[in-house]
Amino acid sequence: AVMLLLALIALGLPQLPDQVRTDPGEANRWLLATAERTGGLGEILGASGLFSLLRSPIFQLALAGATVLLLIQLAYVFGAALQLRHVAQDAEHQPSQAGEAVALPPGRRIYRLRRSVEIDDAADKAEDSVLPGPELAEAYPTVARSAITVAAAEAPGLSSPENPVEEYRTLALRSPWAAWLKLCLPMGLLLFASAIWLLARYGWEVTIPTLAPGETFRYAAGSLELRYDVPVNEATGGASPTLIIDAGEAQERLPLTAGAWANVGGAIAAAEPATTAMLVRTRGSQPLLAQPGQSTPSTAIGLLFPSAGSEQALLLPRQGAGLRIVRAGDGRNEFMVEFYPRNSTAPDPILRVRDDEPQFLTFDDGQIVDLLPVPSVRVTVRRMPGLWLLLPALLLTIVGLIGYWRRPGFALLQDAPWSPGKRVVIVQSDRRATIAAVDGVLADAGEATE
Repeated sequence: AVMLLLALIALGLPQLPDQVRTDPGEANRWLLATAERTGGLGEILGASGLFSLLRSPIFQLALAGATVLLLIQLAYVFGAALQLRHVAQDAEHQPSQAGEAVALPPGRRIYRLRRSVEIDDAADKAEDSVLPGPELAEAYPTVARSAITVAAAEAPGLSSPENPVEEYRTLALRSPWAAWLKLCLPMGLLLFASAIWLLARYGWEVTIPTLAPGETFRYAAGSLELRYDVPVNEATGGASPTLIIDAGEAQERLPLTAGAWANVGGAIAAAEPATTAMLVRTRGSQPLLAQPGQSTPSTAIGLLFPSAGSEQALLLPRQGAGLRIVRAGDGRNEFMVEFYPRNSTAPDPILRVRDDEPQFLTFDDGQIVDLLPVPSVRVTVRRMPGLWLLLPALLLTIVGLIGYWRRPGFALLQDAPWSPGKRVVIVQSDRRATIAAVDGVLADAGEATE
């Protein structure tokens, strides 16, 4: 209940991103800013760890407590199943003395009733004098009766206690197989708890809102590297945006389409096209491009254009020229590119670049610069090591609930001579209602005495 309450609270609260968690200073700034935005309770929520639920001390204590309780419940249910098994095995074979209850193995709590019953005719058969009533017949579909030779009771009126007598025993069972099914419920919940622990201990999630073309993102704590590569077909000039995912020793090349995802080294990466962007690159290995303030030229630069009218500037130090790129405002992914030659304040004629028509610029020295309109990409990578446990946990839980629904149980009735005109009846069961039902049957018949 505590874990569920914390999870419901945390669903409405921002959670500390894993890519921020690895930097203590950045994580502290994020927590302070989030607490300030949350309002008066922000400091309390932050101190209690609800901005990082899976790693908060309260949640981990609740998980540990739930695990201990489930282990106790598993041991209890296992003992109850063993008890029911031994009752069925020992009820007909354990010798005893008339009037003495059969010793039952430990497990569930056992309720017991012991009464003496008057009989009118000593010749009456014991099995006809005390039988499970209709209530017990409905509660326990399986009924087995047997006669066991036991030592006579040491009661007044009996000639010799050493003479053996016959004790009639009735064992009533209800769904004994379901006792073993009940084990599945705590086992399934323990698997759920194990999955949560693995997720909290070894799981992580990183989200990169926008990854520009040619950009690289690294998450050292998860041995993760993402590279947004844009290969170009030299024959057609078409670009093929591809996300290269390195997770540990595994690598995957994921073509960027809507809903693209891949499982790489146990990490699940999902990619979606984001805002409009452009990759400007030089053909060959000559670095020609630089952004304002960049000291070392690059061979490729990715530019983001989040809205219509956004513009970016690029320098070409070797040519002494510059580029001004503006995203058009007509609702299409179209760009206007202005080229400013060396020693000129006026641009050449505007070059229009559409998302389906890549363009290029050729300079006097033979160098070529490609203008490739491609979208930026939004990437979310999750590592959930305990995820595979959820399916067997769910199946075990459902099977265990069937065991609880069938409600396994037993009732053992013993009927033996006690004294002239009397017999002794002993009833043992793991349900108090069964004892009350038998007691009511005897009382209604007017034959029972304390």
